[in-house]
Amino acid sequence: MAGFSISDGLLVTATLLGPVLAVQAQKFVEMARERRSRKLQLFSTLMATRATRLANNHVEALNAIELVFDPKKRREKAVIDALRIYYDKLNEGVGDQADAHAIRVWTEKCQDLFIEILFAMSTALGHGFDRVQLKRGIYYPVAHGEADLAQRVILQGLSKVLSGQQAIPMDVVKFPVSEEAVNLQKEVQQGLLKTFSGEGSLHVSMEPTGKKRDQ
Repeated sequence: MAGFSISDGLLVTATLLGPVLAVQAQKFVEMARERRSRKLQLFSTLMATRATRLANNHVEALNAIELVFDPKKRREKAVIDALRIYYDKLNEGVGDQADAHAIRVWTEKCQDLFIEILFAMSTALGHGFDRVQLKRGIYYPVAHGEADLAQRVILQGLSKVLSGQQAIPMDVVKFPVSEEAVNLQKEVQQGLLKTFSGEGSLHVSMEPTGKKRDQ
């Protein structure tokens, strides 16, 4: 077409593709916003349940981290790395012979590793939480923590008993007795003592048992 320049072609192309590109750009923005929203939701859930890590929504949030955070991004890779170290410690457990002290040490180590996950998430999302805030800024009654620890110790001990690795310790303090039986036993003992010491006599009664058999 006469008089049709390259600039005119670019203008026409831009006019035609403009709405398409605008729609694609809008979709991209919405997807990015949705991903960030999911990350924030996970972070909020883990923050709200960081004192009750056995809660279902806490476990679900942990399992969803690898679905939402991208290990190809440096800051988000730090989240995935911290999560895998935490998983490794959880799967390690405390061993079959662990006592209350060993369980407490293992629990505290898991707590520190979990805080590393929250710190990495906070950094990736642009929040300003530090490790001290994440670890100390929790309201959790001491009694609840002691109850959780006691429950773990009980479950550990029950598991050993049911698997035959440990017996149930038993310490008999006293047997149930009858006061009447005790008094009667004392009377018998006192009577025997008098008889054998000569203070009393032993009454013997002889009765015929029948005729002797012929040899």
